[in-house]
Amino acid sequence: MDRINLVDFTEPEIFIDTNIFIYAIAKNHRYKHICERLLSKINDGEIIGFTSSTAINELFHTVLVGEVRKNMGKMILSISLKRIRMLFLNVLLPIVYLMTYLTPELL
Repeated sequence: MDRINLVDFTEPEIFIDTNIFIYAIAKNHRYKHICERLLSKINDGEIIGFTSSTAINELFHTVLVGEVRKNMGKMILSISLKRIRMLFLNVLLPIVYLMTYLTPELL
């Protein structure tokens, strides 16, 4: 499958699916840097990015499942409300803010 170089991307808007967010927040993913650059271009207003509530739900679910897998040796109950709140504040809320800021007419 061919990849599009961000420099060659000329469309005025782009749908951001869950994997773009996941790759951008991953510690070591081969597409991490390109996804971060894409989200930066959206944040800077160079590209109009939009997503769906389904993508946001998938993102939150994926992050939460990743936390459960990471802590599988511990009791699942050790994922406290504080930890879930931090995931929400550090991952989901900034994305929702970004979506609201970039595409207020969709709300």
